[in-house]
Amino acid sequence: MRNFLYVFALVVFECTGASAAANIIDANIVGNYDMKKHTIITGNGSFSGGIINVIGSVLIENGGEIHSNLNICNNCDVSIQNFGVYDASVTLGSDATITQIMTNSADVTRLNNIGVNYDVCIRNTPDVLNWNDIVNNTSGSGGQYTLSDAKIHMDNIIAINDVALDGIVYVYTDTMPDTDTMVFNNPSGDGTVRVVYNGDDPLHFLEAYKSGGNVFVRVTRSTDYARILDNTSNTSNSNNNQQGNILNELRQESPNDKLIEQLDSAQSINEINHIISQSVKFHPIKLMRSIKTIYSHKTLEIMHIDQYDGFGVMPFGFFSNDMSVFGVEPNLHINISDNFKMKLFGNISNLKYSDDINEYSAAVYGFGTDVVYLLPYNNFIRALAGAAFSSFNTGKVFNGNKTTKNPSGFLGYGVTEFGHKFTIGDNNYVSPFVMMGGDYATVLNSKDADLYAGSGVNVGTVFEIDGLTYSYGLRGVLRTDGSVGGNINMSVWSAMDDAGADFTFGTMYDKTNGLSYHISLNAKFDF
Repeated sequence: MRNFLYVFALVVFECTGASAAANIIDANIVGNYDMKKHTIITGNGSFSGGIINVIGSVLIENGGEIHSNLNICNNCDVSIQNFGVYDASVTLGSDATITQIMTNSADVTRLNNIGVNYDVCIRNTPDVLNWNDIVNNTSGSGGQYTLSDAKIHMDNIIAINDVALDGIVYVYTDTMPDTDTMVFNNPSGDGTVRVVYNGDDPLHFLEAYKSGGNVFVRVTRSTDYARILDNTSNTSNSNNNQQGNILNELRQESPNDKLIEQLDSAQSINEINHIISQSVKFHPIKLMRSIKTIYSHKTLEIMHIDQYDGFGVMPFGFFSNDMSVFGVEPNLHINISDNFKMKLFGNISNLKYSDDINEYSAAVYGFGTDVVYLLPYNNFIRALAGAAFSSFNTGKVFNGNKTTKNPSGFLGYGVTEFGHKFTIGDNNYVSPFVMMGGDYATVLNSKDADLYAGSGVNVGTVFEIDGLTYSYGLRGVLRTDGSVGGNINMSVWSAMDDAGADFTFGTMYDKTNGLSYHISLNAKFDF
């Protein structure tokens, strides 16, 4: 029964400060003094000499000085809130207790020369009190610590023994533990512990949990990207908070989205920023990378100098680790003159793209022309130009200041070659050339333009057997934008049937999309 009454008194009286009307001491009192109720000692008040006889359970708020020894009655519980000077020994009566109360940083003081064990109660703290300061000022108290609706700061999370928890207890720290760490060892009471991390790692937060009667702190990876990006040190991006809100919305709509999965596995803010920088959802112009790769393969095609007018239908495919494209290209070959050859083409295809971060599809269609003009002395000039339009299926993308769905893109491209054809025997040729090209891409309000130079060579042979004309060619291209590619072409033409076919296989490496391949079969007919 005594223990129950003690706990009740500790929490209700001492840790809430409940008390009758206070007696205010505003002068120096010398000699013995009987203290019967709540007493407030102001900055002008003091006790010196003699003994303070505490006759009941009281709260002493000391803003002045206490040098008189305390004699506490039997079964009395005394609380001292000291924000002044305390330097006096205590004599405890039978079953009497003494507790130091701390409610703000001014109360974190030492009770000098007290001479008995006492408890410490930190309660209703508007300030965050430093735990090291509390321990240093109460070392040797020998009693129990009670945290009641308290806020404490710990430089490093360590286990605290002999503590009672009441209400909501906040533990603040600037240091992220490496692993789960105990913060309260077998505490009494039914208080709730919450941990607040004040460090510079917005990617993680701390939370408290109970296990085996102990309270632990664990590190938890945050998935609130509005909070993460709003607190990131990357101040170059003024849209951080908007991006975070969009990512949170994306999680609700598509929790298995690849971008969300990659961001959730990131272990640093730099890694998160890198992932976002590669995402087409936040950089829609990157959608055009795959479209540019498709049409870069056009520069690998060998332009045949056919002596007939005809049309063709060419199914084609493009492949890489991340991309697959299937389409068809109708084309028309026109001999404008003996020296001027032209091919007109259109194409339509379906693209699917998937990497670790992005996943989208697109319908792509385009048109263009490929012309060759034969100059004197076996020189030639070739020009290739075209345009492509794409309709993407991406879901939401961020357009700088707002979101939109399934944007469209445009690509314009062109390249000019100048070369010389060396004939070797009757059937073989080698044609080195130099080139200059560029492209222009746009999606929503994002634009991208590239120029490049390059060089290359065509090597081939043409021969006829039994009315069939066979052509075999190799083409290699090296460009200043880091792209390098090669192409193999095999062609057959039947003059009797006015029909033939081209088979092409090529590969290209570029710095943006890596290695990609194309394959096509063009069925040709004379008209």
